Amino acid sequence: HFYIAVDRQEFKMRTFFDLLEHFWKRSGVPLVICCNARDSLDAVFAAAASCPHFHVKFLHSDLCEHERATTIEEFRRAMAEWRKSEVTMEGDSTMPPKLFLLLVTDACLPSSTFGEHSLLARALVNYDLPVKKASFLMISSHFFHGVVLNIVVGGEVSTLRSIEEGCVVIINEMPINV
Repeated sequence: HFYIAVDRQEFKMRTFFDLLEHFWKRSGVPLVICCNARDSLDAVFAAAASCPHFHVKFLHSDLCEHERATTIEEFRRAMAEWRKSEVTMEGDSTMPPKLFLLLVTDACLPSSTFGEHSLLARALVNYDLPVKKASFLMISSHFFHGVVLNIVVGGEVSTLRSIEEGCVVIINEMPINV
């Protein structure tokens, strides 16, 4: 678990896209991006969809069951392709393929309660810091064997520390040389 702190809200999107560019160039691992609200998800989607390096999908409450299942399956296929390419493309200097981004609100993550399987994702970016400890636990439990990055603005670091203490998890500041 890591966090990236930005001074002001207006720097958040730019910092987020710098992080995405890094993932695209270095690893290509499909990412799950979690937003607290639909407005935030829509803003991130609009910005990311205009970037030629990203393949962007979303899960939100307005999707029908078929669209939801199709999107989840598409993400799982992207993860399977990434796992294969991770082994075969080591040292390859060609242009990386598009980075798959799955934007979700915390309420729309797959749930075993509804018979859905985990996304099997390796990386999560909390674009918005979950407001409740229970939400943080639920979201990060999907990424037990992966990386969870939290983008925090100004005073949210104290909220992050409260979550860290309440969830018994260590959340370090993201190393600069990533």
